[in-house]
Amino acid sequence: MNHDFILKKVLETYTFCEFKKFPFDCISAIIKYGYHVYTYSELKEKNPEVYELCASCSDEAYTEPFSRTVAYNEDKPSERIIFSMAHELGHIVLEHPYKADYYEKEANRFASYVLAPSMAIHYCRCESAWDVHRHFGLSDDAAHNAFNSYRRWHRRAAHKMYPIDWAMYQYFYHPEFKSFVCAETECFYCGRIFYNRPGDCICPICYAKACREPFPFDDLLSPKRITLGAINS
Repeated sequence: MNHDFILKKVLETYTFCEFKKFPFDCISAIIKYGYHVYTYSELKEKNPEVYELCASCSDEAYTEPFSRTVAYNEDKPSERIIFSMAHELGHIVLEHPYKADYYEKEANRFASYVLAPSMAIHYCRCESAWDVHRHFGLSDDAAHNAFNSYRRWHRRAAHKMYPIDWAMYQYFYHPEFKSFVCAETECFYCGRIFYNRPGDCICPICYAKACREPFPFDDLLSPKRITLGAINS
């Protein structure tokens, strides 16, 4: 499997979709490539024949190239849907002519790279698969695979950067900050903007303030509660 070729296709996808900030929206990308996207329920009502074809081939998601339709099972967990749609996008971008084990592996690799490329994992300072899950919205299994791939990439990139690595860096390079910037989020307490942080981040100021405030735990065995109980009884 040519990993550099797949990464090149990932960069082409980012460029074509004008994508700069994670998490990556697979459904919008598929639509931009000229495909219709339906849930299995919607497709069953709209075109029963295409639905039967898609559902018989996969209980998660399937691409029907002749009608340019991508359908997915909306009953699956959201994180699984995200990866399945990235997988189907891989079939489209890599122009796979038919279903084969090799192409399925390529589509899986494309999905992992497009959702959480190793360089983005690095600059988001992910230290575990859990961090990857928080930053990029991957399932536990997908996050573990992406983090293991990142560790292999880091061992190599620490000694030698390939042309595709430089291309990835240049694509996400922010001239104002003079750094790799691939995510932008707000502190959900005060609204401060943070870069390359997960969506549930809290800024240091709000975090320090929250740590100083009494923890809102209703301790039924606290001396104060026992005293008040005795007074009220």
